[in-house]
Amino acid sequence: VGSLRVQTSGHEPWVHYTVRGAWLDSLWSSQKLTHDIYLEYACKVRVGFVGRLKQVEAVQLREQQQAFQGEKAAADAVLETLKRPFKQHVLELVREWASQYSMPLLRYKFLVLRAGSRCGKSTLAKSLHQELAWLKPPYIQTVQDDVSADLRGFNRRKHGFLVFDNINNMSFILSQRALFQSNGDVHTLGQSKTGVYSYDVYLYRIPIVFTVDHTATWDSLEPWMAENMVLIELSEPCFVEGRRPLELVMDQPDFDAAAARLAVQTLQAQLTANRNAAKALYRQQSRRHERAGRGGLGPAGQKATLAVYLLSGHNIELATVMAQRLSSFKHAQTPGYPSAATVESLFLAAPMSEICQAHAPETPAWVTATQQAQAFLAENSTVQWVETMNVGHGVTPSSVDVFLQCEGALLGHQPDLGAPSKRTVNKWAARWRLRWGVRRKTLQPEGYIEPEELRTKVRAFWHTLAHVSAKYSHKQIVFLNLDETSVGFNMTPLAGCVAAACVQRGLRLRAKVKKENLRGAMSYVALICDSAELQGKLPHYLIGSTVRLTKTIMKGIAALPATQLRILRRKSAWNTSEVMVAIIKDVSKTLQPVLDAGNVQPVLLLDCAPAHLPLPVMQAASDCGIQLLFIPSSCTHIAQPLDIRAFAGFKMYLKKVHRELRAASAEGLISPLAWIWHLTQAPRQFFAAKKWKPSFEDGPEDALEGLKAERKTLKQQLKQATKEIRLLDEVAVEAPRVQGYEFRSDEFTALTDQLRSKDLSPAQSQRCKVRVGFVGRLKQVEAVQLREQQQAFQGEKAAADAVLETLKRPFKQHVLELVREWASQYSMPLLRYKFLVLRAGSRCGKSTLAKSLHQELAWLKPPYIQSVQDDVSADLRGFNRRKHGFLVFDNINNMSFILSQRALFQSNGDVHTLGQSKTGVYSYDVYLYRIPIVFTVDHTATWDSLEPWMAENMVLIELSEPCFVEV
Repeated sequence: VGSLRVQTSGHEPWVHYTVRGAWLDSLWSSQKLTHDIYLEYACKVRVGFVGRLKQVEAVQLREQQQAFQGEKAAADAVLETLKRPFKQHVLELVREWASQYSMPLLRYKFLVLRAGSRCGKSTLAKSLHQELAWLKPPYIQTVQDDVSADLRGFNRRKHGFLVFDNINNMSFILSQRALFQSNGDVHTLGQSKTGVYSYDVYLYRIPIVFTVDHTATWDSLEPWMAENMVLIELSEPCFVEGRRPLELVMDQPDFDAAAARLAVQTLQAQLTANRNAAKALYRQQSRRHERAGRGGLGPAGQKATLAVYLLSGHNIELATVMAQRLSSFKHAQTPGYPSAATVESLFLAAPMSEICQAHAPETPAWVTATQQAQAFLAENSTVQWVETMNVGHGVTPSSVDVFLQCEGALLGHQPDLGAPSKRTVNKWAARWRLRWGVRRKTLQPEGYIEPEELRTKVRAFWHTLAHVSAKYSHKQIVFLNLDETSVGFNMTPLAGCVAAACVQRGLRLRAKVKKENLRGAMSYVALICDSAELQGKLPHYLIGSTVRLTKTIMKGIAALPATQLRILRRKSAWNTSEVMVAIIKDVSKTLQPVLDAGNVQPVLLLDCAPAHLPLPVMQAASDCGIQLLFIPSSCTHIAQPLDIRAFAGFKMYLKKVHRELRAASAEGLISPLAWIWHLTQAPRQFFAAKKWKPSFEDGPEDALEGLKAERKTLKQQLKQATKEIRLLDEVAVEAPRVQGYEFRSDEFTALTDQLRSKDLSPAQSQRCKVRVGFVGRLKQVEAVQLREQQQAFQGEKAAADAVLETLKRPFKQHVLELVREWASQYSMPLLRYKFLVLRAGSRCGKSTLAKSLHQELAWLKPPYIQSVQDDVSADLRGFNRRKHGFLVFDNINNMSFILSQRALFQSNGDVHTLGQSKTGVYSYDVYLYRIPIVFTVDHTATWDSLEPWMAENMVLIELSEPCFVEV
């Protein structure tokens, strides 16, 4: 690296100044520090050491892998020349076994090459793709004493067959029978109780080859093995014995050493040409990065962006928007997409002569750029003017207004000739709205009061209330609130469900209402108080006009049972001072028992409606011993209990009642008498059903916190602050450097994309030389590769399942009758249910039958399947009652799997916890009540049908022959 000490000052790091970890990262990324020195310095920095240690370990591991892979490739090239041809009769046996894969079958037989040492069985197994042209290279596992297959690295796109080399014991195969049949199932490997590290493989139609030494534990007569394997027993080498091909060639009399040297020179020349092509590609990549450094802008785009920046008074935000419009990069995720840093780089790199031309253009190119910039700035100023009109004045300017404003901003004065035709203006306005994200919209009117005036009024109200409370402090105060609300004969319908068929048939869906019910309304006078005992006794009033409340309707109302709602038929439906006097006197009669007690003072809250303010109303209240307290005008929405908490819910209650009446009436038409009857129930069903005391307890602070004006201001400030933060984030992006070029992570991403398009070979790639961030990128790559593999095998499985479905044969009727007899128990609720055991030999169709029960029993959903084999516990992490109708535990090797989980398999009503451990971190619950459970067992598995618990809890179907119709 050089001296650790600054030669001019003698200052030492970590002594006279603090060393930042980013400095070390930059040096290590540019490969100016070795791994050991980097870790030594990083340890002194301390902060972030763990992450840097993991980065170094990952890079070292990757470098080692790349090193031995290169050595292996070189060694393989040499070893390939030493191979001898295989004997033809051995290859014929192999081709005969491989012919089964030319047609779709339910399962396939695997190949076993059994021979002594140095007979070439492993070489033959690994070279099958060279003898069988349709095969891809193999995935190889050296088994020896392993107990389970490790296929985590298997990829169907890359590997054509599997080789399990050097098996020491045949139990390796027997413990994973279903896996090695290359059937259409998805198999889960790496299982444990938690299932955290498990993974799925799909091996349908994948040839599988085993190599076995004569000294291994093996029994070729084992029934299941004899049914499912093709055995090639070799007592001598499988290759042609003699000298190797390369030795034979060099010993030939016509071997020309000069020609061989010429061939070597030709290959070296081709390699040099390949290197030169790679260098040219890197230069092309550098030019691309240089273009990305300019933000994808050509010469004209750069001039226009600079002109906007200079003419706008160095407004970098506007210049960035202009650059993004003119850039060839159209997506923000594209490396080099224009940002504030791009504009700064263009300005700093521009010579003074070009900067001056932005204000006084001399060349045609700068004249065009300046015109573009002026038009852009004029449109932007128009957008700002529209925003001012919207926010400050509540006005939405028309297309003509916007056009004239933009022309005025561009010319510096309003145009003298007026606007062009309406069609031209509208087309221009549509394009302008699209460019700037402006929408056509109507602003709804909203009541407004100055916040300071509102505060003053509310503060005065609460001071008055405090005065009244102090005045009657020796009594118990009962607060009441009276106010009117309009109730029509028809309510606005609530949102609900509309059948798709009605829409598709083009039906005109409308709610029928008589015309007279669309006009006119009544005044509902509501009264609430803070006493739950009094609320149910308080009267309510419905004021209607003589036109709507006809004598016929009034006779009908008189015949109905009396409620707390008084119907007042007047000339007008509006509340008046005369009606208010009558209401106060009527309320006084209701409160008379409370007033007679002598220690209660009613306080009635009223708004400043004209009907509440006349002197007779105040006099009537005084005569009745009721204290009036008026709420200031324009403050009822934050100070009157009925407006705050009652009327909105009351209107929703009325809409629901109206919908119920419409649903029960003929043709959806509601009679006025029925509607008024339900209004008379409101005092009891709505107002008396709620406690209104909290409505009277809100203090001034609670009310003032919800002021709409302040909330609107805060939202605008928040929006502006968010916009500024986003701008700062864009400015913080570092501009790419051309001089002293350093390979960055975004450039690495672009190079990876180029590798995918086969522009670069893997040998030309940068591998892990970037170093910083390698761990995160490695995890990204692994996750994407895993997802791609899963999607690939799921697609292949779906296609294979469609083919396999055509190969299925119908099941025998007597077997299906036994299954239906077992399934009949699920038609009734029981405390527990018996599970089904299908026990048969290999290739009898027991697994196919178990997995197809939902096709034979129409009420069943598809199954959740676990291929058990030697597993010791059930793995139901993926089970979903909505998706799966029954459980299939396939290919059980030992009945202890069932006996160790007895309660789980009884389908009882308990919730069962699986995946348990001492910590319980990965445990989960399943609920299997009334879920049918099926087990499949081979005749060679460890089984005892007479075991007492099993005999009590299972239905056993023992099959001595295939369960399907043989054809």
